[in-house]
Amino acid sequence: MTPPRKQSRIAAIDSMRGVASLMVACHHFNGALGADLAWAPVFLRTLMDEGALGVQIFFVLSGYVIALSTEKLKPCLSNVWRFVVRRGTRLDPPYLASIVIAVGLLAVTNAMAPETARPLPSIGSLLSHAVYLQNILGYGNIVIVYWSLCFEVQMYLLYVVLIFLEQRWSANLDPRRAVLVRVATWYPILLISILVRYGVWTLDAPGWCVPAWYLFFLGSQVRWVHSGRIRNWELVPGLVLVTVLGLMEYPMEYLAVVAGLATVYWHRQLSRVGDFRPLLFLGGISYSLYLIHPVVGGRFVNLVRQLAGGEFSAVGSAGMFVAGIAVSVLAAWLLFLAVERPTMSLSRRMRLLRRTDPATGE
Repeated sequence: MTPPRKQSRIAAIDSMRGVASLMVACHHFNGALGADLAWAPVFLRTLMDEGALGVQIFFVLSGYVIALSTEKLKPCLSNVWRFVVRRGTRLDPPYLASIVIAVGLLAVTNAMAPETARPLPSIGSLLSHAVYLQNILGYGNIVIVYWSLCFEVQMYLLYVVLIFLEQRWSANLDPRRAVLVRVATWYPILLISILVRYGVWTLDAPGWCVPAWYLFFLGSQVRWVHSGRIRNWELVPGLVLVTVLGLMEYPMEYLAVVAGLATVYWHRQLSRVGDFRPLLFLGGISYSLYLIHPVVGGRFVNLVRQLAGGEFSAVGSAGMFVAGIAVSVLAAWLLFLAVERPTMSLSRRMRLLRRTDPATGE
């Protein structure tokens, strides 16, 4: 039942993906059940409420993985759009399928209960979702988690463009000047991102990934350390700034960032811990689980709540919490089998990206 894992996949990162997806799902089911879970210990409610920080972990992991998958690419402009095609082939079909499922379930719900009907998304909203621009264009999200996918896509594109520019600008420079180019290319945006995220600087740019970019970039930097592109000391400025501001403003978020960075930095040492089949299974379907749990699991909880008369007992709410997770995992597994796994396979077979020849460097 575990999704197939190729040798190139990293066990610790896959397992952390599973943890992060479960954190986000727990956060949303905690919100859906609300007062019904008032019986739960405070620390447990706090952990579930902070489960939204699984998204921050995802951003850090994504930065590492994208840096890993693109580090041998030639610095040519054609690789930018080729990268877009390949990532789109990997990510778009499950995302679009979840939109179809969400809109379809909403239409069915409206037909069954017209007194509580909610309007279907407009054509403009659907089209903007298809190109990840719904928040920039002001439509909002059909499903609550879609905002983070928009950020992910922006960060992928920004990373590939910046790595292309840096390599082009430093191609014929000596190592010292090349370092200056790298610093000038990446660090201003890192600084802006951290200052915006922690409220030191206000930037009115709704829908743009600026507040989350630092997470993606720090994950990328860890990969640069592993590949020998940079030394450990180049991680220090960003980490110090995040530590000082993070501990002051959002200590729980800071802990999530540390967890993500520790996972990617020491993933080799954590390989045995990460090679745990249940977590690897969740990691394998984490993208589908992230997409589908509010669509299917959330509706399941709300439907049972209506049938139960609007309230659950302590035992009933605990059972519904577990049932919501179980239904979400089942739906995610089916989405993975039907849509995500075939598109993953197709993406791997696409040899679109031109890579550097290790013998010549060209």
